[in-house]
Amino acid sequence: MKLKQKINHYYLGFSIAFVLAFILLRWIIAGGDITYFSVFGEKFVSFGLTPMPVHVIAGDGYDGQFFTRYAFNPFNLEKTAYGITVDEPIYRAQRIFYPLLVWILSLGNIKAVPYAMVLVNGAAFLLFIIGFRKLIQHFNANPNLIVLPFFVFGLYMSLARNLSELLEICLYVWLIFFLLKARFFWSISLATAILFTRETSIISVFPLLAASAYVQFKQHKVGVALSHVLPFLFLLLWRILLSSMVPAQSAAAGYQHIGIPFLGIWNGLLSNIDSSSPTLILASGFFIGYLVWQIWVVWITLSVIKSQLKNGIGAGLVASLVIWLFLGIVFNFTIWADDWGFVRVFSLWNGGAMVLLVMANKMPSRYFIMFSILLLSLTFARLIIRI
Repeated sequence: MKLKQKINHYYLGFSIAFVLAFILLRWIIAGGDITYFSVFGEKFVSFGLTPMPVHVIAGDGYDGQFFTRYAFNPFNLEKTAYGITVDEPIYRAQRIFYPLLVWILSLGNIKAVPYAMVLVNGAAFLLFIIGFRKLIQHFNANPNLIVLPFFVFGLYMSLARNLSELLEICLYVWLIFFLLKARFFWSISLATAILFTRETSIISVFPLLAASAYVQFKQHKVGVALSHVLPFLFLLLWRILLSSMVPAQSAAAGYQHIGIPFLGIWNGLLSNIDSSSPTLILASGFFIGYLVWQIWVVWITLSVIKSQLKNGIGAGLVASLVIWLFLGIVFNFTIWADDWGFVRVFSLWNGGAMVLLVMANKMPSRYFIMFSILLLSLTFARLIIRI
């Protein structure tokens, strides 16, 4: 039995084993310290004031430390609490769904939070795979397409550092599924949850809901169509509430990441090509590998876009991918500074692209699959040992 067929046949067992192996190996490398996943930085953490001892590195740390802070108590929006100072409270707190889910799962037990952070992301990975499988069955597509979601590399970065991209893409795939099934209570609920997970997902959620609402209007279901506005109203109300509760702070402006087309990509590439040491040569290889893979995915996706323009939900998905592609071209150096940046940012785009390939029943070439497996193997090893 070929590898793709084996993965398809045993996809759920393989997924569970894969996620568990990743988590356990990274945990072992961390010396059994589960707080290692949050990547706390000394700039934002006060030693001895956190609810439990945490692994702290020099410098800024990473975004997972702020998700963990709000998971301790999502209703405490103070800039400094539990020994952690949040850099931009409104910007971080508007992405409240992941920490809120962790807080609920941990039953408010602060010491259980670091474990729940990893558990939620691990479960999100598995539910993403299951949801993707559901879409394959819905479209009666090639079952071997089940390998594609394993190649959304930003999700492994999310799992390694307690970030929110995994939950975002999991909810997004299930949103598409329920829209296709015309289950609008679940669709609106999931859309709201996505926007409260990462507000930037509005780029992907809005075209989908707009396409769905248009179909409902054509069927004279005006009330159902109008309900598609609710997730955006909820997000707006949450943002207003945050601004009133934390008036001294302002969220990061998205336009700060916009620049001259292609210049950000070019500067990112130039700054990441360094042969002065074996470590930097390896880092350069990863950046180039991810960039080549991303361009390859864009090329494959463009080949099937036309076939989905008359498909209601498919047309919405195409619109979101086109918007993301435009943004990728005009993103400045802040996004393309390293592979952690652009690979994470494009997680939702890549997930949407994989769904579009399912809709079009388009299986990428074996050369793409082989290259993706190689990059996945290297990513797996790299993220286990890299903090």
